[in-house]
Amino acid sequence: RNQRTFAARLENNILYVKIAAFNKQTLQELINALGNYEKANALVLDLRGCPGGMPGEAIMAVDLFLDTGIIISSKGKDITEETYYNADAELMWQGKKIFVLVDEETASAAEILAVSLQEQGRAKIIGKSTKGKGSMQKLIELPTGSVVAVTNGFFITPSGNELNGKGVIPDICTFEM
Repeated sequence: RNQRTFAARLENNILYVKIAAFNKQTLQELINALGNYEKANALVLDLRGCPGGMPGEAIMAVDLFLDTGIIISSKGKDITEETYYNADAELMWQGKKIFVLVDEETASAAEILAVSLQEQGRAKIIGKSTKGKGSMQKLIELPTGSVVAVTNGFFITPSGNELNGKGVIPDICTFEM
């Protein structure tokens, strides 16, 4: 069953974008929203409840907001080998404030986006500490038609911290009483 995974609207010159999951359409939908509302003064990215999805889409989304620097890196079984994902100079949303909303259900690809923008000084993170699912899985199809996910690596934040098991700590913490 198809579910809506992306929504955008403009209120009081602030672009509000809700990403419910990172899939093949997320990057293009984000590009369209930023282009349609380019006169907005600020961006609120709502990742609350987002379980993640495709890490590649999150990495490419981060690249819309950074001109240089490490987006994220990953380590596999051989911890001496690290792969770096770096921003290129073609950023789309320059010089405008970004706020990212997170909670304890924010995980995986959503955490990549949040921590990358936070550690590169590009966004303020607001909410609760995230889930801490910074692992990568390889999907293996079995002869029975079932699929099993095998963890084959971990994501490392731009400052060199492992994301798995720790999550993203917000700049501004919120909680319910």
